[in-house]
Amino acid sequence: MNILNASTLPRFHALTLPRITALLLSLALLSFVPAVRAADGGHPSVRQFIVFSDLHYVGDANPQATYPHLGQDANRSLLTSALTDASARCPDPLFILCLGDVVAHGESRLGGAADIQRQVAGLLAGHFPRIPVFPVLGNNDADSDYALPSPGFLAQFSDAWAPLITDEVARTDFLRTFGSNGWYAAGLPGLNKFRILSLNSACFDKHRGNDLTAGNNQFDWMEQQMALTRGQDVKYLLLLHIPPGFNPYPLPSLGGPFWNSRLNNRFVSFVAAHTNVAAIFCGHSHMDEFRIIRSENRAVGFVHLAPSISPDHYNNPAYQIFDVDTNTGGFLDYTTYYLNLTDHPGDVSQAGWRPEYSFAKDYHLPGYNLKTLTALANGLQSGGDDSSCSNYLQFYDVAGANPFDTLMKFHADQRGHFFKDLDVQVFAP
Repeated sequence: MNILNASTLPRFHALTLPRITALLLSLALLSFVPAVRAADGGHPSVRQFIVFSDLHYVGDANPQATYPHLGQDANRSLLTSALTDASARCPDPLFILCLGDVVAHGESRLGGAADIQRQVAGLLAGHFPRIPVFPVLGNNDADSDYALPSPGFLAQFSDAWAPLITDEVARTDFLRTFGSNGWYAAGLPGLNKFRILSLNSACFDKHRGNDLTAGNNQFDWMEQQMALTRGQDVKYLLLLHIPPGFNPYPLPSLGGPFWNSRLNNRFVSFVAAHTNVAAIFCGHSHMDEFRIIRSENRAVGFVHLAPSISPDHYNNPAYQIFDVDTNTGGFLDYTTYYLNLTDHPGDVSQAGWRPEYSFAKDYHLPGYNLKTLTALANGLQSGGDDSSCSNYLQFYDVAGANPFDTLMKFHADQRGHFFKDLDVQVFAP
């Protein structure tokens, strides 16, 4: 077909250069991504799953009728509003990922962390009855911030969340391994030959200093799990709270590597060696981000960082719904839904949940996978895609008022460092 005929030529000339670049990039990527079709040649079987992260719930003992302001953690009004909206938009998801930091900042020091786990698990079960929920330990989900949780806390966490793991075998495995270590493995309902490894990222965190024992023990367990399914065409989602790589935040107390450098390097090697790691889901930063894991200058994996429900980091509250092809396990798209507290601080009557963006539509990319994300990262890092750069900075804090976001929008050198840190690589010793 000749697209430059008389009827289409004026419209083609009206396109801006960034849009032409995005169009050509999408067409190029389509040649690499296989068409998503069911086995019978029909349309794909598309289902959804939901991702929540960093709820930072203050607990039922602090009920408020209004929403929190930017810079505060989630109260009952905000959390129930998010769950009500998500259950209305997606009443029957395949599963829910809850990526850690259920507990409000500072609450672990006050001894209320275990109670808040039970409260949040109960709210999720009430809004999504019989839907499997897979929890992840966050750095606030412990006896104290960034500490390895005690056996007592892990037992309380297990008791709170085990009823939401609906498969009996998966629940038994969860209770067997989580209670002693904070990690577990499970099959993903509705996705054939997909499993999750839910990890305890406190084992990898830089606050461990030079004590690598817990981190190496977890890696040993991960290798054992991968060995159990070797040769069976099983793919894995890795779930963590704290991501690998660099935190680009420009404050000395927050910036720099997230993990111990040697454990970060071992993780890069692990992902490079196991090509059946389909995706890595994390939270922690409260922002809407991604990372590319590169080994020897080759993209080997990607990390999805989900935005938070808590507006503590001056971001708007958000959650995400993913579209997945159940025949292939491929992620077709995701949509971020957010509550606009920037324009309507604390106002329940005015602020409402709404779609912020669709990855496939707003970035003009066919699917959410390593190839499309690598192309997006390369474009952001080269500075050649103004449209995607503007989108990424807008979506980063969910249209919020994070001061780092403002800094990046006006300082090109800061943007360069920020986009460079999209890469997770081996750190120099």
